[in-house]
Amino acid sequence: MKKRFIAGRRLLIPSVVAVLVALPLAGVATAGPGPARLAAEAAEEIEPAVMDAVVLVDQSGSLSDEDVARESEAVSAIAQSGLSARSRVTVVGFGSNNGGQSATTTFCPPTILRDSAARQSLADCSDTIARRTAEEGNDTDHAAAVGQAIDVLQQDSPKGAIKAVFFLTDGRLDVRNSPNYGAAQDRNAAAQVQLDKHLATAKDQGIQVWPLGFGAEIDEPALQALAAGGAQGDVRCQAKPQARVVRSSADVQWTLVKAAAGATCSFVEDPDTGKIDPNGTEDLKVSISPLATNGSIIVAKGDPAIKVTYLKPGGGEVTSSGQQGESTYERSGDNTRTDTLSIVNPDPGEWTVRLEAPKGIERQQIGATVVWQGALRTFLVTDPPSPKPGEEFTVSMSLLTRKGRITDADLLTGMSVGVKAQAAGGAETDVPMSDNGKGSDPKGSDGEYTGTMTAPDQEGALGLRGSVTGAGVYNTDVPLELIVAADVIRPQVRFEFDTPDQTWAGETIAGTLKVNNPGETRDVQIQAEDPTGTLQAGVNPGGAFSLPSGDSERDVELSVLPESSNGEAALSVNLVDAAGQQVYGNTLLSVEVRDEPSWIEKNRTLLIALFLLVVLAGLALLVARQARRRRLDVRKLTVLLKTEDGSQFSLKARTGWSDQFSFVIRAPEDLSRRLSFPSPGDAEIYRLRRAARNVVRLRTPQGEQINLQNGKFETLPESPELSIGVQDDRRRVPAKKPRKNKPEPVTPDRGSADIYDGYPGGDDVYGAAADPYGSSDSQGPSGSGRGGRTEKDTDPFGSDSYTGASSVHSSEPYGGDPFGGDPYGGNPGGSDPYSGSSYGSDPYGGDDPYGSRPKTSSGRSTAATHDSDDPYA
Repeated sequence: MKKRFIAGRRLLIPSVVAVLVALPLAGVATAGPGPARLAAEAAEEIEPAVMDAVVLVDQSGSLSDEDVARESEAVSAIAQSGLSARSRVTVVGFGSNNGGQSATTTFCPPTILRDSAARQSLADCSDTIARRTAEEGNDTDHAAAVGQAIDVLQQDSPKGAIKAVFFLTDGRLDVRNSPNYGAAQDRNAAAQVQLDKHLATAKDQGIQVWPLGFGAEIDEPALQALAAGGAQGDVRCQAKPQARVVRSSADVQWTLVKAAAGATCSFVEDPDTGKIDPNGTEDLKVSISPLATNGSIIVAKGDPAIKVTYLKPGGGEVTSSGQQGESTYERSGDNTRTDTLSIVNPDPGEWTVRLEAPKGIERQQIGATVVWQGALRTFLVTDPPSPKPGEEFTVSMSLLTRKGRITDADLLTGMSVGVKAQAAGGAETDVPMSDNGKGSDPKGSDGEYTGTMTAPDQEGALGLRGSVTGAGVYNTDVPLELIVAADVIRPQVRFEFDTPDQTWAGETIAGTLKVNNPGETRDVQIQAEDPTGTLQAGVNPGGAFSLPSGDSERDVELSVLPESSNGEAALSVNLVDAAGQQVYGNTLLSVEVRDEPSWIEKNRTLLIALFLLVVLAGLALLVARQARRRRLDVRKLTVLLKTEDGSQFSLKARTGWSDQFSFVIRAPEDLSRRLSFPSPGDAEIYRLRRAARNVVRLRTPQGEQINLQNGKFETLPESPELSIGVQDDRRRVPAKKPRKNKPEPVTPDRGSADIYDGYPGGDDVYGAAADPYGSSDSQGPSGSGRGGRTEKDTDPFGSDSYTGASSVHSSEPYGGDPFGGDPYGGNPGGSDPYSGSSYGSDPYGGDDPYGSRPKTSSGRSTAATHDSDDPYA
């Protein structure tokens, strides 16, 4: 939702005035057409440039058949590509009057491009252009040709049309064989005089001349004189007539299309060209701007037998003339060498032109281009609506197309945007406008231009008009007239609307009208009109109502009527007097009108939220399930069995996931496999499951439960001669312990003691001194330890899980070794890797510093025992 405020979407400007008030710029008016009627008039005027064109085609004898064919294609392209349905095209060939002939021949009479049938007739008649013979008069009478074109353009020309002559020739003026110009030696000079007169008339009548020469015999200065002799462009377009010269007739078509685009404020892109073989298919690409309101795709296919298919951006095919969605198509030239698709409201983006050649034709040169135009309307807003003499006020200008307001400033890059002001009887001045977020412009690059100016010191009318010029843009502005008055008592008006991005018939747009009226109670009304003609709106309150003095507030509701059409709308909401003449305030709402969405579309957000909720819940369940499976997984467990004679046995869990590890203990006579997996028929089955942190729970066949910790053995109740334990190879979760103060280490009195007690030379440094880590290793099988440690002392590493003889370390970092200390000794599956190996004996030579040995004078044992828990015993 977009919060809309007064002043054309401005947040804090208190009041604005409606535009589209088409009053004369000169003279003072106290009343004028209301915004409602003028908005409708503006919508009708948003159309592309109307062109009244005469194409003059050289038929002289110097042309080859190939030249004539290229001329015909070029003329066909111009004739069919007019963007306005009110445009008119005439095609006239010229040669000379060498006695009894006419110097000109009309191939296509004046034809309005009202539909595809009219465009097709122009394509057909252009295809009949032929070279003249000597008997038909095959010299080049430029004067007669230009005179004929001016005669056509002076009769029944469409209202507001840009008048242009497109002049194709391969040579220079030559009427030496035309007796109607006098004596033979004076004929070319006489024809030039006549030509100059025609050009002067063309300039007076606003007729442009765009010459195009091709071939080696071109008199380029003469062509430049033709271009300079007529009218110099149109105020609505940037381009001015200029002579264009190409050396080959093959370039005539695309050069002429560019000339026509320049004359009519249109944009044309460079053609995409190629070649197509018999029975081949080729794709050509053209692009249409989002600014375009009208466009024509022109395809030169060489042979009429080649089939052309037009594919819209996204892949949809234009199958025929008529309306498809919001676009209207007219196709022509299918049976000629030039195929054209004219489009109203074209889809922007890259189009694909697909050409398919039949068998039996020659290889052809092909090409495609697009001519498009954006017909724009300027929408002006001022604050305050009626400035006082000498008062500075703000002017804001938005640009509208048939599709709505332009909000992407990048589309206007390279174009000239401005506002001109003119007081009654004064000169026109420029109002600097910007869209850079600086000064009076509150937000940059939003497509809305803002400027400030000072009202004249005298009361009266002040006219404003907006303009935008650039390639492809055609501006049909409607001037705005303000009344500058000293005694104006202005209400301060503000509209606030919650405008959705999209709406449809039957929907409403709610808002509030807030007014501070410093004068007396007055009757007012609210009017809502869309300059683009897209949105038809009802207003509540309808009709006139009283606006009290002082501050007031009123709810406003705009309803979308069924007569609305789909597209981008720019809805102007105006507070006016009861007669609909005086404007007190205005705002512009931008919204897209569309078909009513389905239930799924209306609740899309809710459905997406529910879907995401379900997905998240599913993921949470999946994560929880995976976590539970990992927590219960027994695959890393090994069950350990120790008998009273010290023998040990082990069995690893199966590799497949399971939350239970089942095993059986075989009878003593089956010593090779005391532990094994259950077999069918086994009744005495033990089951291991993971329980709390670092705890494995054993369930005996008798139903008793025993908690086992890693590496520790517990006696089986039913078999006291057996001890059961587990080895857990899964990463252990450290138990949380309270922090304890580390005791101060005791510095031993080394004296003559050797730090390696038990070796010749002295005592263990901890042998007689206090062990800094507390209690002695009193649980070793030898019963001896490193004295000085008491039960009250604390080992910072926690309880020592090793229970064997002490080493030089205060505790063994591996915890209790479930194999009895030596990871190899006592392992039923192996033995000391050094015993009996190629080394011959233990590399320590029986004097393993970590092993248990017979007691020395310091109490350290030297002989290893079976029960030693030292992993190196």
